[in-house]
Amino acid sequence: MISQTCIDICIGPRTHDCGHDNESEVVSLEIPLHCPFCEVVHENVGDWGWYYTTTGNVRRFHCRECEKTFNPVKIPYWTEKVAEIIWKLAQLVIEDRMTINSIARMYNVPESTLRRLATEIKTLLAENFEYAKQIHEQLAGVKKKPRGGLRYLFYDEGFMKLLGVNAFMIFTVDGDGRPITLAIEARRDGETVHGHFLQAATQLGGIDVIVADGARAILAAAKALRQDLVVIQQIHAGKAKRVRITKYEKIPEKKFLRETTIELRAGSLLPGIESIITAKKKKVYPPKYPVNSKVHEKTKKKSTVDGTPVERTGTLTPVEGVDGKKKAKKSRPRLLKGYQAVLHVGTHLNELELNYIPEMADQDAPECPTLVEIHGMLAIVQAILPDQFITSNRAEVFNALHDRSNNYWGLKNLSHADRDVRAWATMKFYTEGARVLIQRYQWRLPYRLFKQLWFLMISGVNIG
Repeated sequence: MISQTCIDICIGPRTHDCGHDNESEVVSLEIPLHCPFCEVVHENVGDWGWYYTTTGNVRRFHCRECEKTFNPVKIPYWTEKVAEIIWKLAQLVIEDRMTINSIARMYNVPESTLRRLATEIKTLLAENFEYAKQIHEQLAGVKKKPRGGLRYLFYDEGFMKLLGVNAFMIFTVDGDGRPITLAIEARRDGETVHGHFLQAATQLGGIDVIVADGARAILAAAKALRQDLVVIQQIHAGKAKRVRITKYEKIPEKKFLRETTIELRAGSLLPGIESIITAKKKKVYPPKYPVNSKVHEKTKKKSTVDGTPVERTGTLTPVEGVDGKKKAKKSRPRLLKGYQAVLHVGTHLNELELNYIPEMADQDAPECPTLVEIHGMLAIVQAILPDQFITSNRAEVFNALHDRSNNYWGLKNLSHADRDVRAWATMKFYTEGARVLIQRYQWRLPYRLFKQLWFLMISGVNIG
């Protein structure tokens, strides 16, 4: 028979030094005891005295087979339960947004040790964001159902200031609002956005439609993909909300792409609406971005030390991040110049009536797209965004949820903020995958944390 040891559970009030007072009740629980170092379970395990710490006396055991000693934390019965303690602790820190100071005071544990453990949990979830996503989809049975046979994603970015330097949270989400790619970048230019599109295309098996805002970097990144693609952009600038639909067609054995653009009002595709749209077609040359380079990890800037210019690499300091000489130029909203047509939407899907207006055409506009091409582009928009037409961008909903749940207060640097936001997204949107990652990881929980937090593994208590 396997040796057993006994652990005392205190029920009722307890003092700050974790000792039992007169009003508390002690319940003994017997647990199997065998050596964690030997592969074969045997009975040659016995007591090996005690050793003293600042948190109290710790029992020690000795294995006569391998001649090794261990404390109660390393007993296999408890090591199987440590993952549950870490999971509950991750929920408190990441999901419930409790501070380390409050948890340390609440459970009477060392703040520095708890902070190191929380950092280890966040790092594990952040570095395995893609792996947790795959595990979650397999366990939860998530089946991606593309609308109209199209692979699409929603794009947006968030703005924040970290240690006095501007930063951008760039992300893409799927139709259910779950993040596909997520990272906090130092810039939001076309090259950075292009990297996110490439990652999303790898996971989705390709991209057919991108829904985003009216930033110019999005069109540059979409052109750099060099494939047949439709980009739907909502333009907030101007007197009214406008939408631009841009379709890129790859020409065989040519360096340029065929770009067809349609501009219309945000509610033009709602049932029973008649409006005027503008369309044009032209040739464009996509930009060339390096594929496998890590862009913008370190920003190069000249700084002066004692009046001597020095070339340095690293994150900009708050002083270097501010340049009073340069002023941002105000960009005016540009209306599309091209051929105008009357659009009438019926009561059913794809019931579109189009007619060009010859007297309202721009004579200097490029090539005129056919009505069949315009109808096909509008049908794609109706398939992706039925009965709403871009009034609800999934990426904007994700951005608002992040702003409500996370607040960095400018106290974190770029790498730490990126780690925290990816860990939060893993816990929030891919819960099953995050739980599996924590269960598979070999945690080394200090004895004091184990002693004070062991009851976190209790999922429920049944009172008869």
